Amino acid sequence: MCVVASTYCPQGLSPLPRPFWLSVLLSLSLSLSLRLLRIRIDLERKEDEAKGELERAVSFMEDLFGWLVSFFAVVALIVVVIYQLMCLADLEFDYINPYDSASRINAVILPEFIGQGVLLLFYVLTRHWVMALLCVPYLYYNVTLYNQKKHLVDVTEIYNMLKWEKKKRLFKLGYLVLLLFLSLFWYAKSERLLAYETITFFNSFEIFKPWPDAKTQMFFPG
Repeated sequence: MCVVASTYCPQGLSPLPRPFWLSVLLSLSLSLSLRLLRIRIDLERKEDEAKGELERAVSFMEDLFGWLVSFFAVVALIVVVIYQLMCLADLEFDYINPYDSASRINAVILPEFIGQGVLLLFYVLTRHWVMALLCVPYLYYNVTLYNQKKHLVDVTEIYNMLKWEKKKRLFKLGYLVLLLFLSLFWYAKSERLLAYETITFFNSFEIFKPWPDAKTQMFFPG
């Protein structure tokens, strides 16, 4: 019977040297340390991925809010232009007199111009450059009319300029409908990407196992 490093040694066998047990303990300690380090690195990587997904989700939420604001702003401008067309139509069919028609139209012209300028500024501040460029011709035309003092409707000339005033506002209406269509398109795209990023964010924690295939089929079919 012999004991080396508190280890039982059967009779007839030579005891293992002490450095052997030290090397075994050192190897086990090193292996455990490496495993703990790997676990820590994996946890930090998953945490960074989760933060990245959350930041992207917040970014898409901000983008979605911005497009909602632009959508309602364009709708408000469309309502103003339609109101002016209704006033001109009432005048054409002698439902109201020229003075009332001109005063009603002139009352909403400056709010229309200001709203268009604010919308362009909003697109620039939110860095939606395509929409901002699309708003430039409309705003340039409004500013030109204002500088030439031709933005208001003249009561004495409203009958003679009735067709031109209607054509001008119909052109504006078509322009705004185009902006509205683009706003709806980008709104739908932002909402879709937001939903996809939300699913990816929760899936990074491996909470819902069936989600990877489901989200792929839902957002990227085929």
